[in-house]
Amino acid sequence: MQIAKTTGDITSWCKTYIASALGVSPESIDAQQDFDELGLDSALITSMLIELEEWLELDIPPSMFFSQRTLEAMGAALADQAAKAA
Repeated sequence: MQIAKTTGDITSWCKTYIASALGVSPESIDAQQDFDELGLDSALITSMLIELEEWLELDIPPSMFFSQRTLEAMGAALADQAAKAA
């Protein structure tokens, strides 16, 4: 059984993932900053998407990174999608 993830859970997971990949602290990642300002390349976005899908047990369209401009917005959208799938 899948445990519901909140917007905060998902945003925190993403910040930790990105910070690890970029070699910075999670606290330095601004969840309200646009994705294009975070320094993410397509390889990092793809690998994060795959791991997010596994963690959330969801199919996430790659367009999520373009339709939701920030980690916070994406976290909210994914939490909503996860709640509907539960």
